[in-house]
Amino acid sequence: MCPKENLNDITVKIFKAFDVELSVGDIDTAHRLPAMDKSQAPAAVVRLLSRNKRNDLLDRIHATRKRITSLDIGVSGTISQ
Repeated sequence: MCPKENLNDITVKIFKAFDVELSVGDIDTAHRLPAMDKSQAPAAVVRLLSRNKRNDLLDRIHATRKRITSLDIGVSGTISQ
């Protein structure tokens, strides 16, 4: 996590990587959890205004079995393994 990190933008990029439309206005809140293991990036929690958007993303992930990395969305660190 870096001080200039914008979890809303990262979330939109993740959705876009899976070809699911999402705007920053669809996000209710996004924040990091405290890190238990300092060698790893802390987990992020994102709450969307619509459960349908979340389900669209999860359906797309399960259907495609696509894996993305930080390089796919232009940030440092690993997003999905």
